[in-house]
Amino acid sequence: MLPLSLWNKVFTATAAAAASSVGWWMLDCPPSLYIYDKFRTLSSRPGREGSFHDKNVWIVGASSGIGRELCFQLAASGCTNVIVSSRSTDKLERVASETIRRYPRTTCHVLPLDVCDDTQLQQCLQNLPCPVDLVILNAGSGHLSPALETSPRTVRNMLEQNVVWPMILIPLLLHSDFGVFRTSSSQIFPRIAVTSSVGAVLPLPLSSAYAASKAALNRYLGSLRAERPDIRIDIWCPGPVDTDFHGSQSAANVATLTKGTLADESVSSASVSRSRLKMPVARCVSLMLSSLLQTSRREVWIVPQPTLTVLYLQGLFPGLVDWMLSLIGPKRVALWRAGLDLYDPASWTGRRPTASLGTSSQNKNENNESDSTTR
Repeated sequence: MLPLSLWNKVFTATAAAAASSVGWWMLDCPPSLYIYDKFRTLSSRPGREGSFHDKNVWIVGASSGIGRELCFQLAASGCTNVIVSSRSTDKLERVASETIRRYPRTTCHVLPLDVCDDTQLQQCLQNLPCPVDLVILNAGSGHLSPALETSPRTVRNMLEQNVVWPMILIPLLLHSDFGVFRTSSSQIFPRIAVTSSVGAVLPLPLSSAYAASKAALNRYLGSLRAERPDIRIDIWCPGPVDTDFHGSQSAANVATLTKGTLADESVSSASVSRSRLKMPVARCVSLMLSSLLQTSRREVWIVPQPTLTVLYLQGLFPGLVDWMLSLIGPKRVALWRAGLDLYDPASWTGRRPTASLGTSSQNKNENNESDSTTR
């Protein structure tokens, strides 16, 4: 019979392993960021200076979704000036009014911008109300369709709306003539944060053009960072987020993607329901902002389980992940064709009828756009 001391060690080790397993499945981001965000949240108290006290931030793509929530949380964290840009002036005015109402110490400036218009990109830099400490590039568009059924125009527009405009704007941001960034004793280098997608890292069935555009964006930003280590570039890679990015779209009711249709970048899917498979937008933005305060963070995965685990497995066991995706991909396409909610677990289990997003006989293209310069 084993001695009592050995049984105690076995019990302790088993309990520790169980606790670690439970803790891992609670994660929705890298462990260090998860812990850091908890401490940042706990340290936020009324009357205490926020994490972004006295900062000026420009958000490109702020009329709804992630961009709108970024504006609110930055103001709550002590930002002095928040500049919001998008094609929809009316939506921007509502975001600015709500921000000022909630946080009267923050000044919210409206700066309309169509990111697909090269002339407007330059004019917008000349019209900035003040130098900024941080620029957040959050505008983009999404599209759902099988890879072989995606039209050439959709592919071109997806690249223009997700890759081309950041590649045009970023050099302009860093051009000394515009004086976009301010320098201070605490920050002597430019700061740029970009909302990308988990699809840039992991194959994304039904979103091949979207995933390809985000992968291209990540590689451009990574190359720029290697060339210019004096520039701090943070890349956010969220998974499905509970916003309207794809909420009103289905395989049946979406118009053809056009140059003028951009959306708030919240990488969601054809879904009208709240689901544990989609991250609350407030949680997503909280992790985004916490990552900016970490000195070593560069590319951040922000995604619920089990997708987070799959991302780690992708680097260790790519063959296993390919096999898993070969099972998930055809099922995902079939659900989309049937007009079912891709982020409702019941759609996958078939245990109960799921509200249809529309019959799929009319149009098999899903464009996840609601507004022109927002994610």
